[in-house]
Amino acid sequence: MNSPTRADRGFETPLRLAVAAGHFGLTAGALRAEARRGRLVIWRVAGKDWTSLAEIERMFTQCRVLPEAQGYGSAPLADERGTVPSNSPFGSSETEAVASALAAARTIAQRLKNNSPPTSPPNISPPGESATLVRFPSQT
Repeated sequence: MNSPTRADRGFETPLRLAVAAGHFGLTAGALRAEARRGRLVIWRVAGKDWTSLAEIERMFTQCRVLPEAQGYGSAPLADERGTVPSNSPFGSSETEAVASALAAARTIAQRLKNNSPPTSPPNISPPGESATLVRFPSQT
């Protein structure tokens, strides 16, 4: 028996999970997992799980992965909507600003490190002098 196609049945018509999953190359278990994550609407009737092709397509829009931000290069970065801000710097000027800020931070850290006061207390006894052992008389 062939599964019904979109033209045969309405796109909103409920289908058994395994049948609906096959239309998208998924398994029923994968669709159940998406339902647990709250991204897919399913109906449970008589212990059987149902969904529609339209619900699966809605799930796919919720599962969209946005491109990661570029970590290198001279092109401006796009925001979540894919638009590039017009005031973003081009070329190596941004790299120079970062290098300059890093150099300034290193200079400040070195200056703070060199000017730190000693944290150990001064030595109390002069060098070469040893402690004297005091003996007390025995009580016996």
